[in-house]
Amino acid sequence: MEARALTFRILTVTFTLLISAALITACGDGSREANEPTTDGGMGTAPGTQRPDNPQTGTSEEETFEATLEGENEVPEVATDAEGSVTVTLKGDSIHVEGEFSGLTSDYVASHIHKGAEGENGAPIITLEPKVNSNKTSGSWDASYAISKEQINALKADSLYVNVHSVNHKPGEIRGQLTSGLLE
Repeated sequence: MEARALTFRILTVTFTLLISAALITACGDGSREANEPTTDGGMGTAPGTQRPDNPQTGTSEEETFEATLEGENEVPEVATDAEGSVTVTLKGDSIHVEGEFSGLTSDYVASHIHKGAEGENGAPIITLEPKVNSNKTSGSWDASYAISKEQINALKADSLYVNVHSVNHKPGEIRGQLTSGLLE
């Protein structure tokens, strides 16, 4: 019986690795560029590089963008009870991402900010690193990232969205368009 349990664990790990590889392929070319948070606390300056909380970059005013994350926002739509919300605060060449998600139908795999208008799928441009809860179907974000001028322009044009990926929904289970609310 122990051999059977060991075989099952090996198969589970192998399956998880295959799913992760498929997700990376689905979300981009799989390269790990500077658009991911740094592991050293992040003083990097490349777009998407995580920065310490409350970075002191520039003196420009803050602008806030929000999104409600739901399966019906996915393209194509996903039937799920999962939900979430996110607030992105832009200040100078940095964004601070705060929010949470819960109720995924399977384990969390990844989350990104993607470039794309509402109703369109787009490439991931910033990999987010949430604190995932022990149930692996919920978590929260609270981190800062550098952002390029092109990405700032897309953010201000409501052309960026947050997407949360799960094992059952590799292309994304819940999604929300980041908007300033000024156009509503």
